[in-house]
Amino acid sequence: MRTPISRILAILICVPLAACASSPDIDPLDQGGPSDPLPPPEPTSIGFHLAKLDNAMQHWEHLKTEASQEEDLRKLRALERSIARDVHLRLAEIVTELESGPPQNRIVASIALGFGNRDEVLGPLLVALDDRERQVTINALIGLGKLARPDTPLAQICYLLRESPHRLIRVNAAYAMLRLVSAGARDDCAIESCREAMSDSEPEVKAQSSLVLGMLEDAESVQALGDLLYSEDKLVSHYAANALLLIGLNEANQQRGAVARLLVGALDHMDPESRPRLHHVLVQLAGGDFGRESGPWREWAYRLPDHP
Repeated sequence: MRTPISRILAILICVPLAACASSPDIDPLDQGGPSDPLPPPEPTSIGFHLAKLDNAMQHWEHLKTEASQEEDLRKLRALERSIARDVHLRLAEIVTELESGPPQNRIVASIALGFGNRDEVLGPLLVALDDRERQVTINALIGLGKLARPDTPLAQICYLLRESPHRLIRVNAAYAMLRLVSAGARDDCAIESCREAMSDSEPEVKAQSSLVLGMLEDAESVQALGDLLYSEDKLVSHYAANALLLIGLNEANQQRGAVARLLVGALDHMDPESRPRLHHVLVQLAGGDFGRESGPWREWAYRLPDHP
């Protein structure tokens, strides 16, 4: 029995975030944040409230990356509800801080509003993509991805994914694109930007962009995704395989045969850790299991018709 596409996406879309909240990676291209520390905020001030949110969101990032057992997932969901509650308590003030506050406040607010799930936060987050502080742009991309509204315009995210020289901006633009396309957001720029991003130097950009192309069922990217199956980076290979699965499961694309042959062709080249993952993808595509050896899979794949 095939796994529903929604289940495939739910499993894959939990990609580790880069530079969540106010703790950016050390990167020569991604520095330039505020250098002068702010004085300790008063307990009732918006600065104190944002510092509390910052600590909670960093804990959220850690849980999101590590959670695998149901108990951990329950903790993650409870923490998300707690953060959302704290954002709602002072939502208007947090929006004001993002729009005109000091850099450190804008950095935290740009993620926190993603937990807000309110109509009024989308506009400020989109404006923050052009903030003069690079870390605000990085975090606003995470915030937009967390918000995941299907009516989010994608043009600026496409541009940042395609053109930004800063790796963390591209990584988080790919994350935002993945989350938003999964939620139903669409723009003609998404396919072209993600096709280009498959050649990016950053594995996280390649992986997430590949999966976006699978969600969009981009038949023209089948061969390029097949090439990524041989990537030395396991995340890239795994996401490319699942992107091919999403395309192959769409009967209207008539790409099932081509997808099957690409997946089977890569099967014998997989290391022992990656081979079971690729085997699982083939089972989902076939709707049955031809075993662990590549021979029966190859016979099945080559019986499938070519795209006319």
